[in-house]
Amino acid sequence: SGEVHYRLERRKWLITDTAGQNSEVDGEGVVGQFPDFSKGTVFEYASCCPMRERVGEMRGEFLMRDLRTGSAFPVRCPTIYLDAFPPSSRF
Repeated sequence: SGEVHYRLERRKWLITDTAGQNSEVDGEGVVGQFPDFSKGTVFEYASCCPMRERVGEMRGEFLMRDLRTGSAFPVRCPTIYLDAFPPSSRF
């Protein structure tokens, strides 16, 4: 029906590099936005994270709210593998 049913309210990521260094991102929305979703909605965004090593991974979840009932629930994301460009790389 195109009616909005869910809102992305928070995200939480654990970022681990190949040296075993961990950092955590936990905050409201994503890139300053709180996107709303209904069936078939697509939302894409780009972001970055600090890492001491060039390679790592991040895993985590988004906290969504059902706007009809007010209840909140986590949506887990699969592990994302990170590979940064070497410092000498140029686009």
